[in-house]
Amino acid sequence: MDNGSNAWYSGDPQNSYDVNADYGLSDADRRQILSMTAIYQLPFGKNQRWLQHGVPAYVLGGWQLNAIGRAQSGNPVVLQAGGDPANIGNTQYNYARPNLIGKPLVAHPSSKQWFNQAAFQQPIFSYGNAPRGLLRQPSYQNADLSLFKNVPIHEDISLQLRLEAFNAFNLITRGQADGLITNNPTFGQIHKIGSTPRQLQFAVKLYF
Repeated sequence: MDNGSNAWYSGDPQNSYDVNADYGLSDADRRQILSMTAIYQLPFGKNQRWLQHGVPAYVLGGWQLNAIGRAQSGNPVVLQAGGDPANIGNTQYNYARPNLIGKPLVAHPSSKQWFNQAAFQQPIFSYGNAPRGLLRQPSYQNADLSLFKNVPIHEDISLQLRLEAFNAFNLITRGQADGLITNNPTFGQIHKIGSTPRQLQFAVKLYF
C-alpha cells in the first residue's frame, strides 16, 4: 500500500496537495507469488545407488535434473487519463485517473476486453475518482527445466553438458492491459504476450 508508486508504473499522485486521496494498492503489488526450485541427482554411477562401476556407470552416471517454477498474480492496472483534465497546466505526463461511472469487472475477461471500458469516463476540469488498485493485470506462470551431465576429467577438472528449456511447457500468458482512456481505441485491451515462447539452449561448461 502507498500513495504514489515510482515512475516506472505511473509517476506521482494525481493531486500533490491531497496525497491521501491516492492511498491504495501499490502499482507494483502482487498478492500471491509462488516460487519453486528442485534438483534431482539421478541414482546411477559412482557413489550412487545403482550401476556404480564400469561403462554403464560412466554413461548413465552424473545426470542431474533441475526445475524452476514461478506463478504469480498480476499487478494492478494503472488507469490513466491523458492531457490536462484538471486544468493545472501540466501536460508533460498523464497524472490523472479516469472517473468511475459503472461496474469495471466483466464476467469473462479476454484480450479484447480485459475490463469494462464503458465503466470509465474522461474527467473534465477535475481529477478522476477511480481508485488505485481497482483492477488486476493477468497472472503469470512459467517453468524452466534443465538436464545436466557432469563428466569428471581430472581431480580438479570437470565438464558439464547442459540442455536447458526456458518456458519448457510453452505457457503463453497475456501481457499488460492498456489503462490509458484518452483518445485511445485500445483502452482495456491486451495486444502483447507477457511471456517468452519456449527457448531451448545447449551449453558446455568447464570447471577447473
